Amino acid sequence: MQSSGLLSDEHSRLRVILSQMEEHAISTVRIREKLFERFYNLLSSHMKFEEVVLRGLLDQNVDCSDEIHQLIEEHYLFRLMLFEMKAVPKNHKRWGAKVRIVKDFIDRHIDYEEIDFYEALREALSEEQFKIVWKNFSQSRDEMGFNLTT
Repeated sequence: MQSSGLLSDEHSRLRVILSQMEEHAISTVRIREKLFERFYNLLSSHMKFEEVVLRGLLDQNVDCSDEIHQLIEEHYLFRLMLFEMKAVPKNHKRWGAKVRIVKDFIDRHIDYEEIDFYEALREALSEEQFKIVWKNFSQSRDEMGFNLTT
């Protein structure tokens, strides 16, 4: 099942950067640092505006609050992982392992968002409400100045 094109595009971008980080796990420190900086900025921004929409859904008492809380909690764990990755020198022997673990978590999270959560949201909302959610998602992205090219 396809989710919003906007959401899928952003998730694809995150996956590409993570794959590049994994491929360059034994590359020069400078390449690792640049890739991590891109990933860090993209994921941090993405989570911020995504949570604006998720919290808005909670305020509306949408009938998929368990799924929403799970996504928010996973975002919290990603922030902890990012903090840890930021602190570890990019030439440390654990760097590659950290990248693989984060990639696995992010891949599972994205699949959950794009398939399970999307379906739960479709079932919980009318067609009109669903369109409004994606409109709000796009608007919050624009209002926060989110830029996919960072």
